[in-house]
Amino acid sequence: MHVLVSTHVLAKLDGGQVAIDWIDVRLEESRTVCNLTVDNSHNFFVSSAFVLAHNADIKWCTEYANFLGHAVKPGALLRKVEALDLPESLIHAHHIVMNKGLGALGNVYTRRSQRLLEKYNIETLKSSASLKRAQATGDFDNMCYALNKVDGIHSKEYARYISESLAKVEANALKNGDDAGQAIRNQLGKWKTQFERGNAFWHKPFKL
Repeated sequence: MHVLVSTHVLAKLDGGQVAIDWIDVRLEESRTVCNLTVDNSHNFFVSSAFVLAHNADIKWCTEYANFLGHAVKPGALLRKVEALDLPESLIHAHHIVMNKGLGALGNVYTRRSQRLLEKYNIETLKSSASLKRAQATGDFDNMCYALNKVDGIHSKEYARYISESLAKVEANALKNGDDAGQAIRNQLGKWKTQFERGNAFWHKPFKL
């Protein structure tokens, strides 16, 4: 959890910013509260001021930074958000094979991709159990930094591209007698490079 202080500046829905002048903490009575998870996105806008917030499930941005050993975001993504006049907070730890797809069709494509990763013992990082295993083995191949909310990054078209591309990678590896699991890991690594360069590669035909 990130603790807000009076020096922080928060991003707003309209692209503007709002500064925190002061923080007043009052506990009037005990109340039951719930964590909010928003489908397909780590970020959402809250309150009548439409301030950008982050969900309170597993802190994937924090977990990925812990794995890397630093919280430095890729330079290409920092330059892209600056050029687009977007908040740096949109650079997030992204599941290449998403945790959940957008809509019924997006979920179908995403689940196909997840099953392929599971088939070759590649952590999907979709649960606390998967995260625990990844922390023990260093298997964060399905995670990278990417720019959220642009280029249809969580769309069903994206989910379809990933699903069909991974299926082709597996089929090609098996045809050639190669290690299909390693071929899939290699492809995830190539996509990670493209993501962290700010390239929306899923809008182009897939090529082995």
